[in-house]
This record gives sequence, structure tokens and C-alpha cells, in this order.
Amino acid sequence: MASRLASTAMAKGEPMSILSGPAINKAIAEWHIRIDPFNPRQLNPNSYDVRLGDEVREYLALSRMANGARPLDAKLANPTVAFRIHEEGILLDPTRGYLMHTVETIWSDRYVPIIDGKSSVGRLFVSVHQTAGYGETGFGGQFTLEVTCVYPVRLYAGMRIGQVRFETVEGEIQQYEGHYRGTQAKGAVASMTWKQFEEDR
Repeated sequence: MASRLASTAMAKGEPMSILSGPAINKAIAEWHIRIDPFNPRQLNPNSYDVRLGDEVREYLALSRMANGARPLDAKLANPTVAFRIHEEGILLDPTRGYLMHTVETIWSDRYVPIIDGKSSVGRLFVSVHQTAGYGETGFGGQFTLEVTCVYPVRLYAGMRIGQVRFETVEGEIQQYEGHYRGTQAKGAVASMTWKQFEEDR
């Protein structure tokens, strides 16, 4: 996510901490966290389980459909190819990277959502993000996952792939106003680093 933010309110000066499961429930009831769809069975003592969506996106330059691989370029809108995960699942190739997404849409105007893989998924040597698990207050959307694996492994749409924890903010609370909003916060979304080059001119 980009870091352009809009100021809103001041926090109470409390030290940063992670919400417990009951505190997540309370924040949902008070409309400071939204999780859609929400299932209480996915609530943990300190996090909320999120499931794997059915859309997958790969960079065309690096996929098997490309006629010869070329490197990705941070200054360009690198083309991608999208497909769906069907009932038989998707067999991940350790030599490739996959953009995937969560089923759940997550939003909070007060807390910082941070996503990591489920420990059971990590024990299959699957990584659900590449240093990009950090959210922002005010972000509202599905999380894009940058999925890689060490061994070939089959994943399935709808399986619990990760867990989101919510951290409190110390100091002034600001709201996210970056690139990944609206339709760009739904499904598996490719990198928009090229926009930063345009904005920094």
C-alpha cells in the first residue's frame, strides 16, 4: 500500500498493543473494524483467520504463457494474466510467484491490520506475502497475497490461508489514501510502483 495518508483524530496516548479476540469483537460492534464476510468461528485469541480467494494473477513476462521471460520493471505497469482456482485446487510451482487474495474485506479507521500466514500453511513452506503484510488505518479491501513456496504444493480456494491481527496506534491516527483503493483493493492486484515514479517527478 502507498503511504499517502489523511489525518483524522488523535489516539489516547496508550502504548501500542495487539487486540484480543474479544477486543476485535468489540471493535466490530463499535464499527471501528469491519470484516466482510465475518464468521465468529474464524476468530482467534489474538487474530482473525482469512481465507484464500479464487482469483490468481501472474506476471505475463514470467508465466509459462510468455514467449521468453523478461524481467519485471518497477517503472512499468507489468502486464498480468488472471485465472480462477477451480475445485481441484492450484498446484504451486516453486519457481513461480502468484498474486492471490483474501476472501475477506478488511477495514479499520482506528487499528492497523497486519496479515501473516497460518502456521499450518507455513509448515508446508508456503509464504503468503513478500514483506507486504502491513496494512494502514483506513485501508478497506481484500488483501493481495504474494504467494511463493519451497516445494510443489496444492492450495484450495476457501481454505484458511492467513490470519490478521489488529494493532493499536500511538499518536495521531491517519487514514489511508494510497493507490490500492476501490476496485484496486479487490482481487489479486499487481504492483503499482510505476505510479510512484510518476508522482515523484
